[in-house]
Amino acid sequence: MFIRKFAISAPIFLFIYILQEAFLSQLRLIGGGFSLFFIFTVIWCALSIPEVGAMVGFGAGILMDLSQSTSGPIGQWTLIMIMTGFAAGYLGYGDNNFRSSPISLIFLTTAAILV
Repeated sequence: MFIRKFAISAPIFLFIYILQEAFLSQLRLIGGGFSLFFIFTVIWCALSIPEVGAMVGFGAGILMDLSQSTSGPIGQWTLIMIMTGFAAGYLGYGDNNFRSSPISLIFLTTAAILV
């Protein structure tokens, strides 16, 4: 079951990562930019259990460490994404009313990005 979910989700994450690195990193916005890959990862983690959120955060962090558009030592983004993925999964896991409401999902994603 886990291997099937991983086999389905890995190409999706790679596609979003390549889209981010190839096209969205070229956009110049006033006041900075945005990371579609980070937003996608936080939403994916918020819709799963905390353990899966941490594993997804680990994979996304490795990809973000390999990115040319992020700065910092190797492993910094991995640690940040593991903590963010686990926290988003933990906050979104217990209450089905929280997970089913689009407003609460937007709030959780915005809070994770701001922190």
